[in-house]
Amino acid sequence: MARLQSEVATGSGTSGVLEEPLSLFDRAPGKLLVVGGLFATAVAWCFIRSHYDDWGTDGLSDSAVPLPLRALVMLAMLVPALLLFGKESRLAWLAGLSASLGTVPLLPLLPFLRDYTHLVMIVWLIAVGPSMFRRVSIEGVPPFAAFLLVYVAICVVSTTANYVMFGNVWQLKVGVAYLILFGAFALLICAIAVAPGKAEMRFDNLLDGFVWGVAGQTLVALVAVPALFYVPFTIGNDTVYGIGYYDKYKSTFSGPVSLGMYFVMSVPLLLLWAHRRDALDLSARALARPRDVAGWVVLVYLQLMPWLMMATGSRTARVTFVLTLLMLLAIPRTRKGTVMMLPSTIAAYSVSFFYQSLPAAVYRFVSSDVDPSRDLSNRFFAVQDRTELAKETISTMVNAPHGLDMLGFGPGTGGYRLSGFPEPHNFLMNQWAETGVLGIIALTCFFVALIWGLLQHAPATRQWSCPAGLLLVTLLSFAPANLTYNPSYWGVSMSMVLIMSAAVVAFDQREPPPVGLK
Repeated sequence: MARLQSEVATGSGTSGVLEEPLSLFDRAPGKLLVVGGLFATAVAWCFIRSHYDDWGTDGLSDSAVPLPLRALVMLAMLVPALLLFGKESRLAWLAGLSASLGTVPLLPLLPFLRDYTHLVMIVWLIAVGPSMFRRVSIEGVPPFAAFLLVYVAICVVSTTANYVMFGNVWQLKVGVAYLILFGAFALLICAIAVAPGKAEMRFDNLLDGFVWGVAGQTLVALVAVPALFYVPFTIGNDTVYGIGYYDKYKSTFSGPVSLGMYFVMSVPLLLLWAHRRDALDLSARALARPRDVAGWVVLVYLQLMPWLMMATGSRTARVTFVLTLLMLLAIPRTRKGTVMMLPSTIAAYSVSFFYQSLPAAVYRFVSSDVDPSRDLSNRFFAVQDRTELAKETISTMVNAPHGLDMLGFGPGTGGYRLSGFPEPHNFLMNQWAETGVLGIIALTCFFVALIWGLLQHAPATRQWSCPAGLLLVTLLSFAPANLTYNPSYWGVSMSMVLIMSAAVVAFDQREPPPVGLK
């Protein structure tokens, strides 16, 4: 059933009773202030970092920015979390919003804080953890949360074993940082899972916060994407005043690929939000008709989104979005709404599918002076570099000292080019290298249990069939990124898992699975 706007804003539970009277931050004006302040700070951080890094011409490094300035930016981004600390529904909303904010300044002694989602997640855990875990019993922890805790325990053993065997302080440091971040993530998932009475409130607020973030990113893009065309092409990782990677659009994110995948997964989540809020008529008998202003905003965004995704230049996002559209066409409630996206999507793909960036794709229509290397038509699916990295990882793991095939080289060691440890550019292989076979098994069981929780509610006869189906589309849309990247640190992927964890618990609370499917 669709939720009224007031329920979503206040985080009311299944009983419909308000937690407390509405305050400024529970209403649209207060949320607008938070979104505006955070995006202004995030964009300012892009400008500052790009200025001190000389547009990333020698690589991207936060250390070039003076520490007091980095600390000031981090403090400015922490303030909203502290202001919303007193009410959990607001923190859940902020966690959903955090997926859209991207990176934060790296500070000494806090290497585990790389993304705004990491910061909000830890604040949220501090707010709910002490009271929540005093009442937890082992029997009350759902399987998906239990598997994630097992994975974190394996990470602890792997970090300890590697330090005992090799005495490598760097391995220990990155391992501890990894454990702080993902240990907090696992505990927050458990806090969500063991409180079914609050699950629907958390789910609605996480989703609502994500949609507010999409609105913020869209407004930034309306200014930033045209800038890609006017600023001359520059080599660097932090170009166009910090929102570009060469001539690709990365906004406030760490890179264009994470932003591209963010835009891809925003489509099913936005349709889910519109369904929950009853902003669009998603019946199978009609086109997606807006019922209010929010519905019109959703339809406009769906037309813009293919072009924003193309601006990132991400090949993974371009291929993945085709699969997303096919899945949405297969769902009766979203079929006609998806058809309305097709003209804009076909136009965007026709213009820039085989080009590294949107500016290069457009300039070829008006100028013959376009660098031929920007054309990917003869190498769009080339993966030789990834293949070599995979071969190196396999060779390293096969010849690893006894026991490390089961425990890996320690969590957090992957992804550093100069570390000497495997860098496979693949999520599962990276987990194999870091946490061994045991880590892969535990993490795979976590995702299988989470997907199974959604599948139980996906049949058309179930009350939550549309939300469960759209969440499955979101998860499957994001999956291809794991083949070519290691998105475990991305705030957008962590927010997605938080939304789905809350959803599974909420669905089970309102409509338990049939006997035999539990």
